[in-house]
Amino acid sequence: MFAKDIIIGEKKVAFNQKGRFTVPMFSGRENGEELIFVYSYENDCIEIYSYNHFLEIVKSVAESRDLDYIIEHANTIPAMQELLNRALFKATVDEQGRVNTSMDSLERYGYVLDSEIYILGKVDHLEMYPNKEAYTKMLLRRKLLKQDSGLKKG
Repeated sequence: MFAKDIIIGEKKVAFNQKGRFTVPMFSGRENGEELIFVYSYENDCIEIYSYNHFLEIVKSVAESRDLDYIIEHANTIPAMQELLNRALFKATVDEQGRVNTSMDSLERYGYVLDSEIYILGKVDHLEMYPNKEAYTKMLLRRKLLKQDSGLKKG
């Protein structure tokens, strides 16, 4: 199951002409598993969660275990409304470990068909970057943040 264990790893994968890519094996993905793609303002990337794990996150934001309550009150809980507004689409992993994406949702974030995308494991989800430049920018930003936090301690 996706994110059953800690997801660690990074991989460059082909994003084909049909808008499909293979989800890396290190994610623990399974045939038929539903994934949800969510835009991250903080990291300027697409985060990929198991659909069931995403529902658990939504429940925790709503501080309720009752899914009916969450659906009924989604528009009245600002943090949950913001989280749900970032959800782009849901996709299912096929027998070959691939997912079909919604290009309408991805094009506005710099994703291009027939290119390479970069995927990084982040404990309970994946981060997906549209190209080498975006991936490198993120790595440099995190390195600088780590250096800054080290300077403050010293």
